[in-house]
Amino acid sequence: FQKKFKVSLTTNGKLVPQYINILERLDCLIISLDGTRDTHDYLRGKGTHSAALSALMLCRERGVRTMISAVVTNRTEAGDLSFLLDTAEKTGAGLIFQPMTCGAYISGNWVIFKKSDELLPSAEQLESLRVFLRSDRRRHLLAGGEYYLNKIINRRKKIEQNMNTDIKCMAGKLFLTVSPGGRIFVCSMRDEELPAGGSPGLKCPGCDCYSYMLLNGTAELDLGTISHCLCCSA
Repeated sequence: FQKKFKVSLTTNGKLVPQYINILERLDCLIISLDGTRDTHDYLRGKGTHSAALSALMLCRERGVRTMISAVVTNRTEAGDLSFLLDTAEKTGAGLIFQPMTCGAYISGNWVIFKKSDELLPSAEQLESLRVFLRSDRRRHLLAGGEYYLNKIINRRKKIEQNMNTDIKCMAGKLFLTVSPGGRIFVCSMRDEELPAGGSPGLKCPGCDCYSYMLLNGTAELDLGTISHCLCCSA
């Protein structure tokens, strides 16, 4: 906090009531919620949906700035998106769709998760998500909106066509990740700890995290990203 970092924490919501007095100090509390009860509990376990909703309501009562992070899989349907938009509107939380990631960097190598094909959404499925949102009056609640959806759909198409998607990621320079055990990592998708002095910048297949896309795109002077940031701040 003294170094002027923006500090956020991602949680399933279960322990939010127990630690709410501490969590109030965060810049943002990110609560995982993937859709309706059936969809969410299938992905995360029975009872986790109720815990996430209770945490969101408590944060609203206590004035904690909150973001809903929804993992989009091939099980995500229009009803899930509508539920998430309803919940964001009712709780005053922001909303971000996080398409399921197929792998992670382990010991310097990109490793595909086992059984990822069972849940990984296709570019076509993500496109249907975009079509649905265009017709919904609450689409402004989604962080990044059309810009973000365009980015992840285009990247997913490249992956499906076995095209190179490497980017120069600013993980370890513009952001870092602290594990539940207190270890400091370059990012949440890599298993190496942050070296002294920070990371010099990494070559990475990239990820679908909106905030990382903004930071990386801005650092690389990507005109589309800069234009999006200017429009959002206007």
